[in-house]
Amino acid sequence: ISPALAKKIRQELESRYGAEYALFLDKLAEVRQQILEEVTDEEQRKVIFQKIVDSDVINLLLQGRVNDADLLIAELSSLKNLDR
Repeated sequence: ISPALAKKIRQELESRYGAEYALFLDKLAEVRQQILEEVTDEEQRKVIFQKIVDSDVINLLLQGRVNDADLLIAELSSLKNLDR
């Protein structure tokens, strides 16, 4: 990939996805290790991660409600909530 094209793509992504996405990725990285240690079944892990991605976490972060986002991530990553 050419440096000019890489720069253009990076700029487009930065304009489309705000700081809340970077924070969301940080939050996912934090919870990822815990989930990998606690959930041995790969399908269950996929379900947990998908629930987090499909949730309102991004919107909460966009509103500056970081604590609420953390609580939602914790709730969704809990093993007792897999059947929801």
